[in-house]
Order: sequence, then C-alpha cells, then structure tokens
Amino acid sequence: MKFILCGCFHGKIPRKLKKRISKEKFDYVLCCGDLTNGDFMRNLEFKYWNKLKKGQSIYDLVPKKTLIKIYILQLKSLEKILKFLNKLGKHVFFVHGNHDLLNRKDISKELKLSKKLKFLAESLKNYKNLHFISSRIILFKDFIIIGHGGYRGFSAKYPKKITKRLKKINSKWEKSIKLLFDKVKNKKNIIFLTHDPPRGIFDKISRIYKNNPVAGYNIGDGYYLKYIKKYKPMLHIFTHMHEYQGEKKLGKTLYINPGAAYLGKFALLELEKDKIKNSKFYK
Repeated sequence: MKFILCGCFHGKIPRKLKKRISKEKFDYVLCCGDLTNGDFMRNLEFKYWNKLKKGQSIYDLVPKKTLIKIYILQLKSLEKILKFLNKLGKHVFFVHGNHDLLNRKDISKELKLSKKLKFLAESLKNYKNLHFISSRIILFKDFIIIGHGGYRGFSAKYPKKITKRLKKINSKWEKSIKLLFDKVKNKKNIIFLTHDPPRGIFDKISRIYKNNPVAGYNIGDGYYLKYIKKYKPMLHIFTHMHEYQGEKKLGKTLYINPGAAYLGKFALLELEKDKIKNSKFYK
C-alpha cells in the first residue's frame, strides 16, 4: 500500500505539487491539516503576542470588519483545498490543524458571517473521498490509524502561571489522547496522525517567520511524546512546522514530517503487511 503524506496547504496548491502527485501511483492519502490560509491570522497573533499572552482576546484587539474579512478568506481557501484532495480520486484521511475552522463555534458569536460560507464540518458532506478522523480510530487492513487533530497552544505548553483554566485545557487534551490509545486492544501497527509534532522532534522554531516571538522554542506537544513512548506506535505523522521535512527513528517509532504542502512538499510512504517498506520526500 502506498500513501501520499501531506499537510499545511494554507490555502495554496503549488503547480509543482499538483504535477508531481498526478504522476505518482498511490492508494490513500493521509493529511495533517491546516488546509486553510492562516497567514493573516498568524500575522495578527504575532503582532499582538504580548497582549494575547496576558489573556486578551484577538476579538478585543482587532476590528470586527478586519476579522470578518480574514475568516471569509480562510473559508474560501478551505473549499479550494477540499476540492483538490477529493479530485485525487482516493480516500483521504485527515485531521484538522490550528488554522482550520471546524464550525461556527470556532469564531466569536459577535461576528456575523454569511450562512453561505461553509465551515469544515459542513463542507465535508459534499466530498465522498474525504474522511475526517480527528479523535477517531480507523481499523485499516493491517494497520490502525489514530487521528488526533487540533493544537494545544503555546500558553498551555509554556504557562507563565498555571491557572485553573490552563489546568483544565491540559487535562482535557491529555485525556483525549490517552482515551484513543487505551481503546486500541492490539497496540501493533499503529499509525498516529496529528497536526502538531511531539516535543523535541522537528519542533524547534527557526526564523522562517522573522517576526515570530517564540523563535528558538521547542513547541512540540509533550503529551504526544509521553503516549508515544508508552504505546510505541509504528508511525507518527505530523506537519505544523514549515521549516522541516524528513523522518527520524527513535525507539520503535518512525516520526515523519512530509513538509509543508504550500511549499510544494509532500512524501510518499509504502507499507507492506506490517512493515515500512519505503519512504520518499518531494520538495
């Protein structure tokens, strides 16, 4: 079985990526999320980083009209990526990233968006090849795919002060990961699909974005690392960090970042029965 591995489209489908994927023979696609264009929101988060760290909301800092324009752009860019993935003609299993808007609850109630604009959960009904597997377990031939999407956030990973709110966020996040692994009876041949990397692996922030306020930090998820060490999945596939592409074997787990799709990067993974036969990276 051959899998295309991809993620971090951010609303863009480079011509070289389209061309290369069209030439490949593959059976399935595993996608790590961040389908929508998060560039504008990222820039705002960097701009107001210190105020956001102190507990202020982006809705307090940015005019409503500006935020509405950004969300409209994000949702329109999402539709483009969903169409592309669906047209590949293969089953696509994916989780959501930190920029993907799942439903209207992801934005402030005060922001009025047209009902014609569809969020991720609504849009999926129109695409037969797309399968959303965040917080789901898929029994897949000789393998088990555990999907865990989303992003815990820097303040939850590096809290200056451990508040009740942060304790609740971290506890809920850890429980959701543990629950998925605990549900799997046969712990062999697990493919763990997430958006975020584990702590310490392809997760150190470089200067790819010059105004990044947390450059130099390792921002991978510590709970991912904890449960990977405990349950030893065969594969952990993730993106999020645009500056990385590659694989690393630690213990019994092979960690793979296929690269950011908006840069034309992806990977091809070949599995045979219960073994990893080959992996190839495109950039």
